[in-house]
Amino acid sequence: SPFNGYVTSRLADPGAIASPSQPMLTVQFMKQIWVSISVPDDVCAKLHLGQEAKVSIDALPGKDTTAKIIQINPEADPESRQFTVRMAMDNSSNIYKSGMFTHITLETNRIKNAVVVPREAIQKDMDGQYVMTVDKSNKAVKVPVFASGEDEQFVCIGDALKPGQKVVTMSAMPVREGQMVLSGGGRGRRSGGQRK
Repeated sequence: SPFNGYVTSRLADPGAIASPSQPMLTVQFMKQIWVSISVPDDVCAKLHLGQEAKVSIDALPGKDTTAKIIQINPEADPESRQFTVRMAMDNSSNIYKSGMFTHITLETNRIKNAVVVPREAIQKDMDGQYVMTVDKSNKAVKVPVFASGEDEQFVCIGDALKPGQKVVTMSAMPVREGQMVLSGGGRGRRSGGQRK
């Protein structure tokens, strides 16, 4: 073998007749693991070689690590229209195994002093997206918002709200404008807008 590694499969039995073009063994170099993901074109345009990503593995909770982008396929898959991105992850401790499922977190945008609300606070109707805020008299007020960025937990809504302003995040029944809103065990639960 041209490198040190592990035999991960045997493709011929001892004593069998072999030809020069027939593979006999599969040897894998395990000190560095490749992680491959597929991303849509709008995400692909924001990625670059050498960019770091956070990697978490279901089978190894609490052992999150990082990987670096080493290859971005310039051609999309003709069926899914997704671009394949390959990342290299250090495995000098040999705790990661080939074939494990991973969760990848990539930063594609950064917004300074962003006002954000929990994802569940965003509602939609015929006029677009909005949040229900709570005024000083605990009444619901509908405020149109435009999402300018998001992650797995929060949505950035620009300057539609001020930091600390209360918004309805979950409610057992739809909240109507002008309706009284109670927190905790009442008819709704509210949460403050946050600066992230």
